Amino acid sequence: MPDNENEWAHALLMRWKHGDNEAGDDLYKHFTVPFYNFARWKKHLSHEDALEAVQQTFVLIQRGINDYKEPIKGGAKWMWRICRNAITDIQRDNAGQTQLTAEVAKELYRRGLTSGNPVQSRAEANERMEAYNYAWENLSAEDQQAFRDRTGKRGPPSGRWREARRQFWLLFNKKYDRDTQ
Repeated sequence: MPDNENEWAHALLMRWKHGDNEAGDDLYKHFTVPFYNFARWKKHLSHEDALEAVQQTFVLIQRGINDYKEPIKGGAKWMWRICRNAITDIQRDNAGQTQLTAEVAKELYRRGLTSGNPVQSRAEANERMEAYNYAWENLSAEDQQAFRDRTGKRGPPSGRWREARRQFWLLFNKKYDRDTQ
C-alpha cells in the first residue's frame, strides 16, 4: 500500500471497475475492520448493526463501482462516504424501534420485576418484556412523549408524567397479570 491510502484505494477501485475482482477483495480485507470499528465505537451501533453496516457498505460499493468517477479520484474518501451513509440508514431504521427508558427501567426494578436473580427463569423475563412492550405500544403518543420529556431532568415530575406512568403500569399489569395466570 502506498503512503497515501486514498490514492491506493483509488487505484484498486479503478482495477475493480475494470473487472479485477481481486482488487475488490483487497479493499474488503483492508477496510472491513476500520469500517466496523467506526460503526461500532464511533457511531455506537450494536455488534450486529456494525456488521450489517460493513456488509451494506461493500454491497453499495459493488453496486456503484461502475459509476465511480476516475477524474475525481475519490478513493478511500468515496468509500468512507458510503460507509457513513450505510450507518445513517441503520440508525434511522433503529430510531423507530421501542427502547426502554432509564426511568421505566428503574421503575421495573423498584417494583421487583427485575431482581437480578440468576435463578429467575428466562421465560418470566420474556413475559415481563412482552408486557412492557405491550404497555409501551398501547400507551398514547402524548404519554410516550411525557416519558421522553422527563428523561434526564431533575426535580419533581410533572402531573402529566405521573399520569403517563400510571397509564403505563395499568397497561403493563393488565398484560402481565393475564399472562402469568
